[in-house]
Amino acid sequence: MSVLVVDDDPFTRRLMGRTLGRLGCKVTTAENGEMAIDLILGVKGFAGVRRGTPGQDGVGAGEVELGPVPQEVRFAVVFLDNQMPVMSGVKAVERLRRLGRKDYVVGVTGNALPSGTFMHSLSFFAVAEN
Repeated sequence: MSVLVVDDDPFTRRLMGRTLGRLGCKVTTAENGEMAIDLILGVKGFAGVRRGTPGQDGVGAGEVELGPVPQEVRFAVVFLDNQMPVMSGVKAVERLRRLGRKDYVVGVTGNALPSGTFMHSLSFFAVAEN
């Protein structure tokens, strides 16, 4: 089973990678949400695409036309940290859902959050698109 581990902390990535590897998983790692989106889609660029109001040329202000969003499932599970530089886990899930992706994402965080805020956010995006 191919899995993606996304965390800005190198120790956490290494620990999770080794643990999952011992369980027979093929592990790929990334250090932020933007890198994760690039790996999930297998194409660079979709993480930073901004949606704007259509201009005269039919492309939104600040929007870059990248073609259709790849739908190939590259990872059975994506383990995603919440707080990371560049793009947080929640923002990465929001972006994937807006792109029409339904990848299986497990929220992982070393921070104690009140009432499961991160997991609630991930659940919302997973359920909202089904």
